[in-house]
Amino acid sequence: MQGGGRHMKIPFERTLVGAYRFAFTNLLSIFGIAWFPFAIVGCVAVGLFYSLLPVLNTVFSTTMDKWDETQAVPFLSSMFGALALLIVVVFVAHAMVMVGLMRKALGQQPEPVYFYFSLGAPVWRMIGAYALLLLLAWGATIAFAVGIGLIVIGFSRVSQLAQSIVTFVLMVTAIFGGIYAFVRVQFFLPAVVVAERHIGLRRSWNLGRGNFWRIVGITILVTLPAYIVFSTCLSIAMQIALAGHTAKLAAFNAHAMNGSPTPAEMREYFMTIVAVLKSSWPILVLLELVYFAALIGLSAGAIATAYNLVNGQSGDAPVVGAAKAGT
Repeated sequence: MQGGGRHMKIPFERTLVGAYRFAFTNLLSIFGIAWFPFAIVGCVAVGLFYSLLPVLNTVFSTTMDKWDETQAVPFLSSMFGALALLIVVVFVAHAMVMVGLMRKALGQQPEPVYFYFSLGAPVWRMIGAYALLLLLAWGATIAFAVGIGLIVIGFSRVSQLAQSIVTFVLMVTAIFGGIYAFVRVQFFLPAVVVAERHIGLRRSWNLGRGNFWRIVGITILVTLPAYIVFSTCLSIAMQIALAGHTAKLAAFNAHAMNGSPTPAEMREYFMTIVAVLKSSWPILVLLELVYFAALIGLSAGAIATAYNLVNGQSGDAPVVGAAKAGT
């Protein structure tokens, strides 16, 4: 299928089968592509956590009752700075891994992959596509907010009831319209970027036409099972890590239920959590790495399979340099 002609529906069952087939038959390559970029994310996260320990110790120290705005500014700036850096690293790593997995899923990389790191043109195109999508989303949000605000102000001069009704209708329409647009344009975007070698928001939008609910269903069925398994494993790991501290944490929770805990109790609770994280962070990072690798592998398999099918290919056929329709 090309351009703005007929719009093919995503074959739901075949796409799901293709996603899980790709994930399970390319398990080693998926982890080979994902482990190093996500390991960098994990190391950055751990490093930021340790760098923030002095600030966090100040917050939960016994002098917390003397907390004032002079302490709040460096605390918040440190937290937001660390969070911003982590978001950038995650953003780049996700784009990098998605490019590697899409190349594998689309048949551009038939050989097994055990290590992957790239900052080549495809990765920058993927970063640019995601960044442009987010900018458009933010721009549309601001524009709708301003427009709705002006309309609401106008109706406020007519009737309070009319204002309330119009506000509700416009907000619901904007929210669901935004979700629809975002889901429709983002699903095929990685495949378009890798297979067609351009930032194809319009092309991705065209491919998603008439497939909103199929995309939603596919997304749920490839992400929910992985999340359930991950949550179960994480819960078991945390229970094991907290085994020697349950009495102390239970006492703190009991005090918290009966009133505000003292600064000393807050500090003891915080130090207990830090001790648990220090002892268990390798297994937690490993679980996160496995989870994100499995999740993005399933997602890449679903996207590549759906892209092949709506372009008239068999679900597992390679697509290399498809026509740039819709540009």
